[in-house]
Amino acid sequence: MCILPMVTTCSWSHVARIMCLSFLLFNYPSPTVFADESAVTDQAVSVLYVRGNTWLDTLCNTRQRVQAWRTEEERKGRRFPVPNESDVVQSDIEEAVEAWKAFSADFPVEARDLEQYLQPGGVALLENPDAGRMVRSCLERNLEQLACDYPGFEFIQQTKQHITDEIITQANASLDQTLIALMSLGQTANVLNASRTDITGNWHEGDDHPPHIKTRQPPMDWENQETRTFRQTLTLPVGAYQVVIGTPGVPSDEGRPLNWHGTIKVGDGPAVALTADGARVDFIVAENGGEETLELCHSLARPVNTCLIGTARLPLRPLTYAAHPAGGHQAILRGIPFLVSSGTRPGEVACYGAKVRVAYFLGMIHSEDIGNGSWYSPKGDHSRSYFVGDQAGTIEIQWADGGETLVPLIFGFNLWWSRPWDLAWHSDQFGNPGLNRDEVLFGGPSGDHFRTDIENGLQLVDGYRVLGAKTSDQRFIFSLDLGGRAVAAMKFYGVKELSGEPIISAVTLETAEPIETLRSLPLLSTRPPITKMVTLEAIANKEYEPGMRKIMHAFYTFLDDLPKLEKPEIPEGYFGPRYDFQGRPEALYAACYLYRNGPECGSHVPASGVGCVSPVSSGYLVGLYQKGMGLWALNRPLFGSLEEWFKLYTEKAPGELAGRKNAWTRGAGKLLREAKAFGYCKHADAYIDWLDHCLFTEANPPHWNRVAGSSAYSKLRRQVGDIVEQGNRENDGHGNCMWGRYMVWHWSGKPKEWNEKRWNATAAAVEWIQWQLDTEKHFPNRGKEVLFTESECAGGAYDIYSSFNCLHGLKLSIRMAEQLGKAETVKRWQTLYERLRRGIRQHLVKDDGTWHTEEGCDWQDHAHALVPVTMASDGDSFTPLQDYAAGDELDREFIQISLATYRRLMRSKDYYCIRMYGYGQGYMTQAALLLDEMADAEQFINVLVRHSYLPHMAGWACPEGIILHRSGKYYLPVNGYAGQDSHLGEATKAMRLMLGVDDNDSEHIRLVPRYPATWTRMEIKDWPVLTGSDRQKLRYTYERSAERHRFVYAFEQPLKRLSVRLGPIPEGAVVSRATVLGRDIQAEIEPSGDSRWVWIRDLDKATGEIDLVLQNVDR
Repeated sequence: MCILPMVTTCSWSHVARIMCLSFLLFNYPSPTVFADESAVTDQAVSVLYVRGNTWLDTLCNTRQRVQAWRTEEERKGRRFPVPNESDVVQSDIEEAVEAWKAFSADFPVEARDLEQYLQPGGVALLENPDAGRMVRSCLERNLEQLACDYPGFEFIQQTKQHITDEIITQANASLDQTLIALMSLGQTANVLNASRTDITGNWHEGDDHPPHIKTRQPPMDWENQETRTFRQTLTLPVGAYQVVIGTPGVPSDEGRPLNWHGTIKVGDGPAVALTADGARVDFIVAENGGEETLELCHSLARPVNTCLIGTARLPLRPLTYAAHPAGGHQAILRGIPFLVSSGTRPGEVACYGAKVRVAYFLGMIHSEDIGNGSWYSPKGDHSRSYFVGDQAGTIEIQWADGGETLVPLIFGFNLWWSRPWDLAWHSDQFGNPGLNRDEVLFGGPSGDHFRTDIENGLQLVDGYRVLGAKTSDQRFIFSLDLGGRAVAAMKFYGVKELSGEPIISAVTLETAEPIETLRSLPLLSTRPPITKMVTLEAIANKEYEPGMRKIMHAFYTFLDDLPKLEKPEIPEGYFGPRYDFQGRPEALYAACYLYRNGPECGSHVPASGVGCVSPVSSGYLVGLYQKGMGLWALNRPLFGSLEEWFKLYTEKAPGELAGRKNAWTRGAGKLLREAKAFGYCKHADAYIDWLDHCLFTEANPPHWNRVAGSSAYSKLRRQVGDIVEQGNRENDGHGNCMWGRYMVWHWSGKPKEWNEKRWNATAAAVEWIQWQLDTEKHFPNRGKEVLFTESECAGGAYDIYSSFNCLHGLKLSIRMAEQLGKAETVKRWQTLYERLRRGIRQHLVKDDGTWHTEEGCDWQDHAHALVPVTMASDGDSFTPLQDYAAGDELDREFIQISLATYRRLMRSKDYYCIRMYGYGQGYMTQAALLLDEMADAEQFINVLVRHSYLPHMAGWACPEGIILHRSGKYYLPVNGYAGQDSHLGEATKAMRLMLGVDDNDSEHIRLVPRYPATWTRMEIKDWPVLTGSDRQKLRYTYERSAERHRFVYAFEQPLKRLSVRLGPIPEGAVVSRATVLGRDIQAEIEPSGDSRWVWIRDLDKATGEIDLVLQNVDR
């Protein structure tokens, strides 16, 4: 159903009605008082009129904002208790008070007098015996203030006696009935004839409105105090008028504190300066039909709210009607009058056989007004992702002579976004002060053709270009040529595939003949409106599709457009490991991915953290997360580009490449690990020293907060026993840092001096775990021997991911303590390890025997439940099925729980977890590989590498996530590279696991390559591998066919012991002969996961060739 809002018939809370009616009664006094007071001016009446409307708008908007906020929170998984009746009343009271507070900036009121009646448990204001006296008291003070502001209102003191409880209770009626009640009290003609018209959407720059939506808004020149000039010309009858300029309503703009200044001018009158309260300009029109030009010159790039108040009745615009029930507020946009609603109603309007030449539809946005569901929708739910080309609804035109015509409402044709679109010029998310992205939109001037594609392809024009980036139900106008045909009615509705409905807030009809059954609209402009006219014939022929397709290609990457490669793309200036994979297009894409993202991980590890944004890859989605509609921009990364980083890495001495001294801790460990794994570890020690400094200086007891280097989390305090805890409990990030430090130490050859130098931090990190368990009775006091975590994964609760990260970090820290001979510490930590491990088994296994994650967490793919598997390769083993099965009882039980969890997550065989490249696709790919589920692994790898390509941005650089269209044909990045860190680390680790170089035991190297079965030749060169206490380089080539597997390897230096596992071996095949360097060996096929493998164990040569000859016994 389409949303067609309305104000006048909506049902409001009791307290809201009391306030509205009381306000109006006070400010429109009884006829007796008016008769005794001749000094009442039209100006004062107009002021009261607009103030009354301001109050009503404020109240309605406040309620809508509260409801929108609640809806958004519920979409994210937040659960609100079902309120009882008194709670509902209490909520209404609170909303009304907040609305009154907002209004009091223009109409002084002491809101605390209302707040004192908000009692625990929610006592209805209407039922409070003091309600009438309280309302009277508040309004009396307001009237006294008005008496000072407007001398013509001294008589208001006499009106107090007319305010009675009997009149107040009339507010239970609808607003329409309330206004009728006011009229029955005998309002003067001045009030009844006063008109108020919103003319904000009528402003334009230059000579007139452009014939398309505006896609350019250059930043203001703040240094030179630039102003911009807006004009509009109105045709008005004789009478007295007032133009009321509102305030900007935003605290800042374009990254600067708001310093609003300028003037408003009417005709040849004087320019009136704008103030913090706006401005009001009075003027008189002496002749009917005269034109008045208004000029607003101010320091903002868009107009502010503007209304015209007049005491004369406006003439009617010939043959122009509102196809809408009575109600709403009057507005003129681009010279077109509308009766605009703001509420909801069934999506149908009667046209009574009107012969409609043109229908103008106002709004043309979606009720959700988001770009995509981001991480927050359940897996597989595409209903909250809105793409150009998606039909979101229909206008059904029912003809008076029978039949109907369906007009599709399609994003990119006649439907667009409001807030997500305007965020390009007022990016106010996440604390940004309204930054203007115009200069970097679509990459700057080189992408201007994309703006032109939008201007030409979208068949809308701007309506109300609201200041800031707020959702506006008057944002766009769609003009439809109906050829003068008689229309019985119009219906509006959405589609079942998408959540929500299109919004059409007003319909204005231009007819060929007069019609008495529709409401006529006023004439305020005689100039023909500039719109884009669309005919029914053009729609039937789908003439909009070519332009719409251009917009789609500006926003999205199409899988059909992926490059056809003969060899992998290698970044300029590259150094590091080499890759050559063949057999499938995805094999080449995987090589491209590794060439790009191995060093990308290294770029995140200079001498300190670089935040969560890529320091070398340019590109992000305007709006980020759910507000990302596909509009993208390019930024200047910290190190410029990957090519520039290669030079800096080479030139700078260890520790001399400066970062931003900021890092999300759950990404820090992952990126340390991958930077070291790929060999880009020049600054890793300096990075760890900075990280350790954050451990000791930013939290108490020492631990890593969510963002190392950020003071925001250091300010958090809570009393726990006799300790003031400082910081947040980001236990997943804390554990990440623990095992990330270990992996750097391990791949450095486990130097004892390194360990000793950083021992205090290692010990403090473990003691944080101990302290939390020991003080659980003080906080959170839930009787659980696991870690309470305030992170995205748990959200102030308990889950396997956070506790297991710390458990794994603790296990590896014990090894570091053992090297230093700290026997007592080792014994105590082993006790702690067993305590936490048992707590995990007791508290974090669900009834179905799978690992527990929080249902409402941010990571809705829940792939992080597989952390006991994915962590295995970091310090333990690349073959956890076999090695954990050989462990103790809990090791064996944990691997079985993990297998059950994997099976639960794979019930739907959905391989698309790419909206989170790390927490989703990366973890699922890692788990499938480590569990030897190679059919699944191939699908996960194919999806990962196919969708990492972003040609508008940095090519093969790993994004934070990908939103795939439900057709599976095209996609957009969640954020581009704006939140890349953790996702880069885990997705790149997944691809590294495929290579299969397991040097966790540097005395016994295991090569367990796990390539998709359809790949035929895989070669790596210069891969860093730890043998003994030194790192050297490895090269291997693996060739596969149905008849033969051939594996050739070469280490630079001798090694003690090597085992190699090859496969998968095709079903039905047996190994008829196996040789190593031409020498026959025994080879047995061993099943694991869904595949079969051949182990060649205990080799001791630095070079070798393994040859497996296969025979298909089924033939």
